[in-house]
Amino acid sequence: EGLDIRSAEDLVETAAAAHAWGLHLVNAKGGRTPGQCIRYNAALGNKVCEIWEGFIEDFGGEDLPHKDRFPLVAKFFAPVIAEATRFGVQLTHHIHMGQLVVTNDDVDTMVRAIPGMGIMLDTGHLLAAGGDPMRVIRDHGKLINHVHLKDFHAADNWDPENPDWTRSHFEALGQGNVGFDAGAALKGLEQIGYDGWISVELDPQKPVMAKGIRPAQYMRQSREYLRSLGY
Repeated sequence: EGLDIRSAEDLVETAAAAHAWGLHLVNAKGGRTPGQCIRYNAALGNKVCEIWEGFIEDFGGEDLPHKDRFPLVAKFFAPVIAEATRFGVQLTHHIHMGQLVVTNDDVDTMVRAIPGMGIMLDTGHLLAAGGDPMRVIRDHGKLINHVHLKDFHAADNWDPENPDWTRSHFEALGQGNVGFDAGAALKGLEQIGYDGWISVELDPQKPVMAKGIRPAQYMRQSREYLRSLGY
C-alpha cells in the first residue's frame, strides 16, 4: 500500500512481483502528475486513489487560518476529481497529522468544501489528534473509501498542537493507551456496508524501533488481536 511508482514500466514490474506473492497494490502512489497517479490505479483495477495536494502552507501562506485553506485546496482538487471520475476512480483524502485534515472538525469541513472527495480514515492519526474514529464512521461513513487501522500510545506530555514523537507513537492494535476499540470500529464499518480495503499500518517510529521488535512482529500482534475479535 502506498508504494511510489516511478513509471508505467515500474508499475508493471512491481504489480507483477506483488502478484507472484499473492498480493495486490491497493494504493499506488507516484507519477509526475495527479493524472498519472490516477491512471496507475485505474490500470491496477483500483477504485480508489490518494492524491497529495502538497504542503498546506502552499495554500495561502503560513499565517492563513486553517479553515480558510479548504476552499483553496478545493480549487486544486476540482479538475483532479473530474479526471478521476473519467477513469472510474474515486479520490480519497488522508486524515494525517501535519496535513490539511487532522481532526474531526477538519473532516466535517472537508466534506462541505470538497464535494466528491472520499475519506481515508486513518485511526492512528485521528487518535493522535485527539479525535474519534467512531464519529467519522457515524457522520460520514458513506464517504470512507480506504482505512488505515492502527492504535496510538500517548505519553504524559503529549500535545497534538506541538507533537513530540520521542515518546508518543503509533502502536499495534490493542496496544495503545487512548481507549481505541478496533472491534467497535470494524463493526461500525460493517454496519454501514463498507467493502473497501483496510490496511493495518504501523509506522517505524523511533520509540517503536527502540524496543528492538521488528515491524513484522508488530504486524503479527495486530493480526492475532484481530483474530481474537473474530476477524
